[in-house]
Amino acid sequence: MIAILAVDDAMRFSVRAGLIVIVMMEMEFELMSGIGGTRWRIGNGTNISLLNENWLCDASSLSVQDTKVSLTATLIVADVIMPNEKNWNLPLLSSMFEHNSVQKIIKTPLYDSVTEDKHIWHKEKDGVYSVKSAYRLCVQEELDTSHLKMTGDWNLIWKLKVPPRVKNLVWRVCRQCIPTRTNLQNRGVNCTTVCALCNEYDEDSGHIFFDCLSSSNIWSMCTFNHVITAGLQHYAGVTELIFAVLQQLNVDEAALMACIIWSIWKQRNNQIWNNVTDAQSVVFSRAVTTLHDWCVVQVIRNDTREQQRIIEHKWKKPNNGRVKCNIDASFSRNLNRVGIGICIRDEYGIYVMAKYDQFSPICDVRIGEALGLLSALRWVHELNFGPVDFELDSKLVVDSFRSNKYNDSEFGEIIAHCRRLFSLLYNNSSVEFIRRQANKIVHSLSKAATYVASPQILVNIPNCIEHLLINEML
Repeated sequence: MIAILAVDDAMRFSVRAGLIVIVMMEMEFELMSGIGGTRWRIGNGTNISLLNENWLCDASSLSVQDTKVSLTATLIVADVIMPNEKNWNLPLLSSMFEHNSVQKIIKTPLYDSVTEDKHIWHKEKDGVYSVKSAYRLCVQEELDTSHLKMTGDWNLIWKLKVPPRVKNLVWRVCRQCIPTRTNLQNRGVNCTTVCALCNEYDEDSGHIFFDCLSSSNIWSMCTFNHVITAGLQHYAGVTELIFAVLQQLNVDEAALMACIIWSIWKQRNNQIWNNVTDAQSVVFSRAVTTLHDWCVVQVIRNDTREQQRIIEHKWKKPNNGRVKCNIDASFSRNLNRVGIGICIRDEYGIYVMAKYDQFSPICDVRIGEALGLLSALRWVHELNFGPVDFELDSKLVVDSFRSNKYNDSEFGEIIAHCRRLFSLLYNNSSVEFIRRQANKIVHSLSKAATYVASPQILVNIPNCIEHLLINEML
């Protein structure tokens, strides 16, 4: 009987998997055809039709309904970019499109580092097609999964201060996918449904964790047992009961409740698989001990991290004969602008020079940080300092700069541009990651850069960083 059920389940699974494979094959065809999960990466815009192509910042397109006047189908994106500079031709756009469409266009960034128009896969940050993201797209957009969704405040579970295995178990209980004997039989497993702890009632989630006499005695040892007792009178389902109780408990009580659920399940498994009967006091003390031990480890781990933070998060002078260039970016949504701060100091830690730079419109954080590195590489070379240590607090940018992994996105093109400049212009130099706490000076500069009218070179120390420089010199 079990073998027949297993074969039947396998057949149903293979049919579902086959449907997903067919959908994914169709999506791969769409990808090669330039539609579906793709968008245009704008280079010079000569290969992209102005209408009905996914080139806007949100991977959407413009249509004839967005226009003020009749436009020919031969218009391309390059037609609305300023000649000899990579900026949108705002007067022309305003004459052609409705206001909302114009706003979407000017919020789509144009990057000097991106020179080639290309279709990229917008479901991955690197712009490269992957089966994983295509599968995710199938599940989210092509298949109806509404029957799998369950209501509830699931953050109540994920924010519990308990070991991950406890969170996972509570989540499985609330999702009703824990292998109680009733669930097993409902899924075709030929087994008894009688509770292993009391040998009287059917073992479902509500019974094993709350209604069973053994579990009820365990909950009576808690200071919040009255909350659970009241919940049992108002909620028939175990999922609703757990969510309702967690909402009423404080952080420590909620953590203990989750650990008791885990310990009761362990008690049940010990009885079935090891023929060991755990005393109710043992089940309760195991939950308390598990929670206490985990909390102690977290405190030790946090203390260690704090000590490392104090040691590592201080700006350090460069070695003799070198200069250090720190870089950061800030993002102002109100001004629709990215501010870039760059500060150069010598081997004694003395301020040499700084710069405000800007980019508009606002873009992804990773792109803004990469633009900061690009701006610094272009500027510092002109100063002829010799070996330079560039430091950023964006680990993603530094890791990408050092990596040879292929990246088809705008971010990848900017990083590739940075690599070319660094290789061509710099000898015996480096690009390093630094913690944000040790990068405070350029963070202040980058915030100030969002407000200035235009890029500026700062020969004198600006007021916004004077006190920070003095502190780091001490």
